[in-house]
Amino acid sequence: MIRRPTAGALFIAAAALLPCVAQPAGAQRGQTTIVTFRSDLPQSERTLHAPPDQVVEAVKIVYQQVGLPLLQSSSNAQELFTPYLQVQRQLFGRSNSEFFACQETDITGGNLADRGQVTFAVLMRARPSGNTTVLQTQVDARVTRRDVSSSSVECASTGVLEKALIDMIEQLVRDTAPPPAP
Repeated sequence: MIRRPTAGALFIAAAALLPCVAQPAGAQRGQTTIVTFRSDLPQSERTLHAPPDQVVEAVKIVYQQVGLPLLQSSSNAQELFTPYLQVQRQLFGRSNSEFFACQETDITGGNLADRGQVTFAVLMRARPSGNTTVLQTQVDARVTRRDVSSSSVECASTGVLEKALIDMIEQLVRDTAPPPAP
């Protein structure tokens, strides 16, 4: 039985660019989406006690449950990512600054993530490691300043979004694991 997490579970819980190319599920042949992640981004890692295919399925289910669109890499079935997403002021009912740390502040001294439009994407990779899978997660974000519309500022992730998603994925993997052999 698959337990559906509550909305609250989400809250608790280099100069080179690396492009990800995917064909969205249900897309017509030849249609691709390109999302570019900065290669210098930190990544979160968690080892899950399940094979990569099971982890990838759990990633798909969790993203669907929280309403995040998810694409699968055309070159690696164990690499999944969101298209570019845009949020203004709040994500999942919480201020953007809880998820994104922009390096610049506006004239009022606040985090620009709460005052501009944040564009972000999430990348997850399921890497086999013996009898387990290492789930790597990266978030790339930038905010467009309202006072200078053509200027954007790179933002770092606070880690809250990654942790919440990984916690939910790990719980789902545990809940759907086959019972131990007698």
